[in-house]
Amino acid sequence: MSQLHRIALMFDLDGASKQVREIALGVQRFAKAHGRLEVVFDSVATKHLDGRYQGILGPASVRNYGLAKERGVAYAGATFADPGKQHLVVCESPWLIGVLAARHLLARGYRRFAFLGLTGSSFSAAAETSFRAAVRRRGFGLNAVVISSCYHRLPRNLPKFFTHFERWLDELPKPVGIFAIRDALGRYLVQAALRKGLRVPEDVGVLGAGNDEAVCEAPPVPLSSLDLNWEKVGYRAAQRLEGILDGSMPPSGNTYLIPRLVARRSTALDVRDDEAVSRALDFIAQQCHRRLRVAEVARAAGVSARRLLRRFYAARRRTIAQEVTLARLARAKELLHTTGLPHAAIARGCGFSTARRMARMFQKHEHISPKAWRARAAVRPPSSVYPLDQAKVLLERTDYPIQLIAMLTGYGTIYRLEKAFLEQEQTTPAEYRRRYGRHPEGARRRPQPRPEPEERTYDVEIALDDAP
Repeated sequence: MSQLHRIALMFDLDGASKQVREIALGVQRFAKAHGRLEVVFDSVATKHLDGRYQGILGPASVRNYGLAKERGVAYAGATFADPGKQHLVVCESPWLIGVLAARHLLARGYRRFAFLGLTGSSFSAAAETSFRAAVRRRGFGLNAVVISSCYHRLPRNLPKFFTHFERWLDELPKPVGIFAIRDALGRYLVQAALRKGLRVPEDVGVLGAGNDEAVCEAPPVPLSSLDLNWEKVGYRAAQRLEGILDGSMPPSGNTYLIPRLVARRSTALDVRDDEAVSRALDFIAQQCHRRLRVAEVARAAGVSARRLLRRFYAARRRTIAQEVTLARLARAKELLHTTGLPHAAIARGCGFSTARRMARMFQKHEHISPKAWRARAAVRPPSSVYPLDQAKVLLERTDYPIQLIAMLTGYGTIYRLEKAFLEQEQTTPAEYRRRYGRHPEGARRRPQPRPEPEERTYDVEIALDDAP
């Protein structure tokens, strides 16, 4: 039986934020699933480096890491830190957050953009940089403003805070898409816009980050938000820490997880009034890896093919075939960005007939080759890419059949892939997909029911732009 490791979860639980609660939940879920970690909550664990703990999981901190390393204790950070300053960090990616926010607001039809961030926050600064770069690549500018991170701590400052919001909204050209680095800031923006008599999302579209449902689902306008996968951050951080303690993983290297977009009414500008086009877009995003016919898309949308073609072009200013190509490119970007798979395998998995065909589409739409796009990506797969890690990414982020995933990752057969999962993850690929995947087994053959109009969940099939 494997050795039981005692680790400390170095977060303050009194008044813990949603981020801390979900990270703690992910750590406990991993501990329960594998049974090799004993988790103790200790917000001052670095003061107890007398052999009480074999590992510590807490905020990313060079000081804490140095103290733990001196005493031979493994330390894993579960919050964002500047790259290169922390030896082991598992966290959400602020670069992809900014890119995904820009791509979503652009897709919704906005052509003027603004950013609301926090002073003294490296996470906010990184998200702003990538957001600005993504909109500039499309030829648009950005109006950015940052406020103090402790704006909410002094009640006497709140009236000035809301007045500042309203003045800022008056100065912004309309319509404008605004990305707020926190859900609470996004909610305050929506309230300020409504008080000014502005329409949301027609005049002001607002996107937050964190996907706190208590904040995002509040009436009268539900808030679109980026789900930062904090529970998965905790799970993966605990997995990395256990691997270091077992000696099976290197004690260095950062892991940045991909966010997920949850679109609600606050940014539903372009397809809000046409449910058939919305259903067609959902179907294309799910099924773009295979050959699609207009009649098939029309059946999923619930209208005739002729009517869908007319309404689709009126809403999107492009044909269904062009939309399918863009969806395939988006998925190819995702795989180039997050896996080390060869171009031929990615082309087959995204619905392109050959790697050369995929390269032609990249040149036509992105003016860059797939190889150059992968080389320029700011967030790359780990330098030592393991086939099992590639298989996990494909199981989590795609609806590919397990047989195809086994072929793409070099295992060849389902039996060999299952054997690798049972040895290293104590579970099967199908069970792993059911737990952590966005696309349940069988979704490729049976389209998932469309969510309510108030909320639509988009995965990273929304094309990821080049992060700075």
